[in-house]
Amino acid sequence: MAKQTSGILGGFCGTVGPVIGYQWRGRWCMRARPRFVTNPRTEAQQAHRMLFRDMVQTAGRLNGALRYGLRQASLEQGLTEGNLFVKMNKQCFTAQGIDYAGMALSTGPVAPVAFGAATVDAQGVLRVEFEKNPLRLRADSDDSVRVAVYCPELKELVVSASTARRAKRVALALPDAWAAKEIHVWGFVQDYQQRASESQYITLATDGEAEDNHLNEDIDYEKNSSVYSGRDSVHGGMEPKGGRLDVEGRREDGDADTRGRGAGGSGADTQ
Repeated sequence: MAKQTSGILGGFCGTVGPVIGYQWRGRWCMRARPRFVTNPRTEAQQAHRMLFRDMVQTAGRLNGALRYGLRQASLEQGLTEGNLFVKMNKQCFTAQGIDYAGMALSTGPVAPVAFGAATVDAQGVLRVEFEKNPLRLRADSDDSVRVAVYCPELKELVVSASTARRAKRVALALPDAWAAKEIHVWGFVQDYQQRASESQYITLATDGEAEDNHLNEDIDYEKNSSVYSGRDSVHGGMEPKGGRLDVEGRREDGDADTRGRGAGGSGADTQ
């Protein structure tokens, strides 16, 4: 039975005869109800359903990053961020597991940064430095750089607060429960038009040398409220004591701050 929500001429949610009513991105829509449904439940079909379920569930868990990295691209293609994620990352989900390193969390024309290896100290603070414009493309020093960290075991995501491209570094706090657990890290850039760059998978370093996916290193930080986890909940960000690392970003060169338009527009900051 359908539920009427906006009067006799308004939208509805549910099934009325051969029609299904639903709401998508604030608009009321209708689609035909399928006349016949076949469900043979073969072994191959069940395996395909399991992979599709994993893709959809992973998209939901990564939503905190996708709403930045895929927002504009999804609008242009008429898809939700989750649907676009599934479309872009089908090859990363196989019977052998999930290829996190090959996974894309963003796409777009914005000039990328070059991330170095990430380190995480014993207090659960992840730090990544980056070269702000390695390809010397047209870019804006105030573009937002974000880092997303995912813990598969706990199925939780943490996304950094916006950091200016000119800052050349990002730091964020990870939950205490993540200690000694596998984590995966991605980074991308977003411009003032909310377009994004292609995401990059960031490796993790142990003692600045060997790559590993566990927590390490030791630096003293103070917490603030600049880091987001999951869909809506908040974890603290980090501000180093004694001015050792300027998380919010500061000018380190003489570049003029010009408003660029990604990789193909006007305005330039090519340092």
